[in-house]
Amino acid sequence: MDTAAWFARWAHLRYGGADPHAAAAWEALRTSAFAMSGEDRWSEPHDGLSRTLLPKIDAAFRAKDAAAFAKLTETWLRLMDRLEAVTRTDRRFLLGPIVAHASRAAVGRAEREQLEYDLRSLYTVWGTRTASEAGLHDYANRELSGLIEGLYRPRWQRYFEELSSALAENRAPRAMDWYAMEESWARTHEELPTAPSGSPFEAAQAALDALTQE
Repeated sequence: MDTAAWFARWAHLRYGGADPHAAAAWEALRTSAFAMSGEDRWSEPHDGLSRTLLPKIDAAFRAKDAAAFAKLTETWLRLMDRLEAVTRTDRRFLLGPIVAHASRAAVGRAEREQLEYDLRSLYTVWGTRTASEAGLHDYANRELSGLIEGLYRPRWQRYFEELSSALAENRAPRAMDWYAMEESWARTHEELPTAPSGSPFEAAQAALDALTQE
């Protein structure tokens, strides 16, 4: 498919006429966020950065380079903060309204807590420990504000802290009970924001600035 022609036509149809600014914007998207070759398969373009950063983190750990490991993992966590900030600006990327919707369907506290757990567990453990550890955990993972900040970032931070301690103590990393952490998060009932906050433009600019600093 001639994607350049397709995107140009899409911009024309989407906005009801020829607009060079719209065409330029969609061309930028075509060559960046939506760029995918036939060989990409599971490697979506928006995952490109994490797929290059993780091998560097792994290499630093294997080389026992504590300074490089600390710098790279700090970058990873900072970028997760930027992702949380971006998703927080759009209601469609908030976990809060989804949980609130499930809560409103309940009759009584017990049913509300059960429905909230069912919803949260779908994003995380997906059932029992056996099923989760067999490969179903994170089966329905989402980039949602509240889920990123509430579980994904703390999980990565805990993992990096254990690896850092292993480097400092010259030992193998200890096994992590991820199911216990995820199950605990799924059973929390803290109130989550249901309205967006912040400016999408400013959050996106901050994310871009974080990328260009690396």
